[in-house]
Amino acid sequence: MNRNIRTVSTVAALLISATCLARTMSFGNADFKASVSLRHHRLVDITLTDTRTGAVSSSDAPVFEFCIDGRTVSSSDPVWNWAGETVRHLSNGGTVVTWHLRGGKFLKGLDLWWDREYFQSGTMLRERLRLSSKSGHRLTDLDGANHFIFPQYTFDGVSDASAHELRIATFRTPRKFPTHHMNHPVRMDYDVSDETVSVKGPFLTVDCGRFKVLNTYEHASQDTTFMKPPVRDDLSGNDEGQLTEGDLDYISNDDLWFIAAETALSDGRLTVRDRIRHGGYLDGETIPESGCYETVWSTTTLLRADDDVNAVIGDYLYSKITDHAASRVAGFYYNTWGMQRASKDLYSVMNEERLLQEIDAAAELGVETFVIDDGWHVTFGDWRANRERLPHGLKPLVDRMHSYGIRPGIWVSTCGAGKATQRTLDHPDWIIRDGSGEPVKGQWKNPVYDIVGPCYDLILADLKALTDEGIRFFKWDGVNMFNSSIAGLYHGDESRSRREIIDRYNYLFPFYITSLMRELREYCPDAVIEMDLTESDRNIVGLMPLQESKFYFINNGASGYNDYTTRRSRSVRSVINEYADFVPQEIFTYAYYPIDEDGSMIYNVTSSLSAGHGFWGDLQMTSPEQRASVRELVMSAREILPHVSGRLVERTGAIDSSPEIYVQRSPDSGYALVTVFSREPLDTVIHIDLPVEKISRVQGCVIDSAGVSIPVRFDGRDGCCAAFVTGKE
Repeated sequence: MNRNIRTVSTVAALLISATCLARTMSFGNADFKASVSLRHHRLVDITLTDTRTGAVSSSDAPVFEFCIDGRTVSSSDPVWNWAGETVRHLSNGGTVVTWHLRGGKFLKGLDLWWDREYFQSGTMLRERLRLSSKSGHRLTDLDGANHFIFPQYTFDGVSDASAHELRIATFRTPRKFPTHHMNHPVRMDYDVSDETVSVKGPFLTVDCGRFKVLNTYEHASQDTTFMKPPVRDDLSGNDEGQLTEGDLDYISNDDLWFIAAETALSDGRLTVRDRIRHGGYLDGETIPESGCYETVWSTTTLLRADDDVNAVIGDYLYSKITDHAASRVAGFYYNTWGMQRASKDLYSVMNEERLLQEIDAAAELGVETFVIDDGWHVTFGDWRANRERLPHGLKPLVDRMHSYGIRPGIWVSTCGAGKATQRTLDHPDWIIRDGSGEPVKGQWKNPVYDIVGPCYDLILADLKALTDEGIRFFKWDGVNMFNSSIAGLYHGDESRSRREIIDRYNYLFPFYITSLMRELREYCPDAVIEMDLTESDRNIVGLMPLQESKFYFINNGASGYNDYTTRRSRSVRSVINEYADFVPQEIFTYAYYPIDEDGSMIYNVTSSLSAGHGFWGDLQMTSPEQRASVRELVMSAREILPHVSGRLVERTGAIDSSPEIYVQRSPDSGYALVTVFSREPLDTVIHIDLPVEKISRVQGCVIDSAGVSIPVRFDGRDGCCAAFVTGKE
């Protein structure tokens, strides 16, 4: 009897042990399934399955691999123990499943969280890893370099494949206009072979014939750098020469390349993965016990052969990368910088009376946000109202904006440091210095703070204080590449070489900038930030900030200040013209002059309707009648934009084509906004497909059997027109 009890107990113990050692975790929707099994302390059968095409990742390859304490560790090693699962639902429709694993054996004391976000439809999987350690485990290099691969997926049965790399931030090339400087997208194709190919991306599409794999990572990915002011004689009043100055040691395009997307095809097996190149950690860096070491978010999306990759990228950028819906609302705004550049000096107009006048005039235009630019503050690093210019502080300005239903906005040089501010005097160790120990000069020749350290908390407090005063929109400027080598902050101590500290700082900088945004949004949920990326050497250009913000993509780089001609509008439209295929216009803001000095007011304002939605310049140069004309166009667009939000703009023709057309439409609701331009005289009819039964009324076009037709007749050069289609919903 006792023997039988012992036998039963032994069997039960074995069953319990087997249960602990075998666990399958899965999730998905109607389009895909993600599955992982934990057996014998190994993560196995890690598969992504596209239920539409039958494409499935191979189950026997590790999904991650890194080095800890001099040993290579992967998901396939028998060192992982189950510690639990949590599920979090986001307002953007995403669901984040987090699997918590604990290390065993030589990894005892290590905790790993695998965050995986999926959505109600589609096959996009967004994921990252987080590590913490109670035992002082350290991340270490392999063969003298960072070694951290995640995520990695392989696909069997692939005989041949081609790859398409899409970069989003190649600065100052190509140039259609001599004074034009901005970031441009660059596309490159290559055939996948058994040789591992590393590309910058951040978008990489691999076409396997029967299906496609889209890989994306969220970090910084600027492609070119200009650390010294270029020798140029064609700046014509713009700010292209305002770059970071100082002995910046080394800086090359390769130094700005932190993460690589990689492909290889061998024996019918395709591998697609992300790999940290450098800066991801210091050799021997201790994994924190409180807080986490975290990777960037990466995405893997399985697509059908005929799926529109650009549409998938657009949807990802519009909503899936962010849970901050307010950052994706397209609204018309006014910024004071153009007015300031039209004055005798930048700050003479930055006084309460003049700003109140400009707010009144901007309200007549129909703007929804008013941004007070540089000069409202005491000095750089002291983000309080300058009482000489604004004796009553920001309150009268905020109150006047609120009286019109306008959202108050303000400019901040996020990293800018005042030489005589108390925090600079108290903490000279926070000022970034060059190899000679002299402060690096950021834009406008100001010193700059290293925010990958304690200064972060002070800057966050500054921003929170501004929201307490009613500010709800921020223009962050001067967030440049600074190459901080300060030892003893959060990116290396005195035991590290100068280059190691700089690499770690540059890698972490986007994390800290994006974290600032996130913490500010958590404090003030309706606060929105636009990142000014109009000059070079802003290594924040990349996908990570789009988790929380939008991009102010071009202002002074279009042409000289106070250029009220169509040339400037044509130059500014380069943004939407080159990015419209894959970037939703709600992500970008940029400004036009609504001033009619040479008869170009309607042309310039029409340029703002489909994208950018910004105005600047001295509005006292416009008449009430002109402002009323602008308002008519703005209000018509404001009625349409909420109904077409998130739809990619359909572009026809390059800048100065005849015609050059932009269409943003929603066939589901019957709404559309169309702008047409032509460098040469033009006489034609443009047809836009829309369900006629859903159209309520039209402006600038006529309803036909297939949707709407826009009669276009321009008798001279630089013609333009706009059409607005209102749906019944």
